[in-house]
Amino acid sequence: MMQRAIEDDPFFRLPPGFQVLDLDREVQTYQRRLPHWRQEGGTYFVTARQADALPPAVLQQLRDEQAAFLQQHQRNPSAAAWKAFQQRQSQVAEGALDGGYGSCVFRDVRGRRFLQEALLRHHGVDCEVGCFALLPNHWHALMRPHRDVRLEDVLRRVKGSVSYSINRSLGRIGAIWGQESYDRLIRDARHLINVMRYIVLNGRQAGLAESEYTVWVDPVWEQAGWNPGTSGLWLEGRAFPNRSRKGLPPRKPAQHSEGTCRK
Repeated sequence: MMQRAIEDDPFFRLPPGFQVLDLDREVQTYQRRLPHWRQEGGTYFVTARQADALPPAVLQQLRDEQAAFLQQHQRNPSAAAWKAFQQRQSQVAEGALDGGYGSCVFRDVRGRRFLQEALLRHHGVDCEVGCFALLPNHWHALMRPHRDVRLEDVLRRVKGSVSYSINRSLGRIGAIWGQESYDRLIRDARHLINVMRYIVLNGRQAGLAESEYTVWVDPVWEQAGWNPGTSGLWLEGRAFPNRSRKGLPPRKPAQHSEGTCRK
């Protein structure tokens, strides 16, 4: 049986400003350890981790797989190959990150507040932040840079501000962040729903108490129906079972959970 397109639901609304990946338009790439895809107006699933958040064996595994992939594809992979590779790397990395390895500086609520403030400082100024989850040793976000703004520049400023604030607050020195953030260009509405659902549920699925992580959703997205209570229901065809708001969880204000994470 053919799966009904999400966009066919007459009550479905994309978040304001969201556009799907359009392969008929220019897609730019740049290379660090990994290729990064960029398209003007695109929305990105971003993951940034602490420098010590991955066990050495896992970090070496990821690097070996990256090197083998890039050598096999001559640093110019197809869209399908790149998607499969990213999924594999994400599965390995996320499994390790959720284990709470490393110094875990965001166990302290002050660390998460510094990070939250840094992200929201850019929201509506040089990018739109749809949602984020701040976890003990990493964070995820959905971000859409404004026109002529580079995602990597926004991330560099966010991470620089947080590094300075945390080191000054805790009286420590040294690198906070891993060398490179992961980012994926959102392909379509279904991909967006999958990613948002993953972000807002990550803390719970990692076994953290609500006091051990922070989740935030843009109130504008919530008003469009994108909130933790309903973000995954379109996947099961039951977001609007009665074609009305009846039976849906009430829309809530932007959610915040704060506290200390497990050691």
